[in-house]
Amino acid sequence: MIIDLRRGMAALAGLLLAALFALLVLPPLATPVATKQAAASPAPEYHAPKDRCGSLQVPPHYYTYQDNKESAHAFGPKVNPQDTRGELRRRLCGYTTPSGVAAGGDWSLLRALQGMVDGTDPNRSLTQSQWQREVRDFVGRIQWDYAQVVREAARSTPSYTLYMTGTGSRPPILHSYHRDGLKPSTFLLISVREKSGDVAKLKLRLDCGFQPEFLHKTPNTPKELTLP
Repeated sequence: MIIDLRRGMAALAGLLLAALFALLVLPPLATPVATKQAAASPAPEYHAPKDRCGSLQVPPHYYTYQDNKESAHAFGPKVNPQDTRGELRRRLCGYTTPSGVAAGGDWSLLRALQGMVDGTDPNRSLTQSQWQREVRDFVGRIQWDYAQVVREAARSTPSYTLYMTGTGSRPPILHSYHRDGLKPSTFLLISVREKSGDVAKLKLRLDCGFQPEFLHKTPNTPKELTLP
């Protein structure tokens, strides 16, 4: 049998050209790649803006009537230093528990802080609509971004503070007093814009549930309160 070398060489050249064309022009064959399944995103949680209050239509909740307090006349239970801003907002505005139960805001805490900042009577009466209007106004004047937690050692200089008395059958009554010394304590320092436009500094003792301490006896002491 006679082999045509020229025809064989031409066929081989054609195969080589076809292979080169496939490499340069045709897209590569898809290869199986292990893909990582995206983790399911958690459902977003709703957080009310820190400078606003909700509109809970519930009776006030006075934290001073809770049992787990440092002293009988404290404003409420000890505050976790890791969540001071969130807890202050909850105690002022009220909140909804994980089980869906609405808890009211502390009207006495609001009136105490208003007295420190605006000089209003901390023992005045409030209606539900007045409380809602005033707590939204006050919370909106707090400079939340500048809040600071500090730890202070024991000292012997007098400290002027507020305290509460009363029973659970009626709103507590606010009083002021001073004592000769103060044991080591943790405080939340916040600034609040006064109605006049100035900025007032507040020092709230966390161990006693945001109990305010007067930075000076005057002029920050509310006129309605008489200090010894």
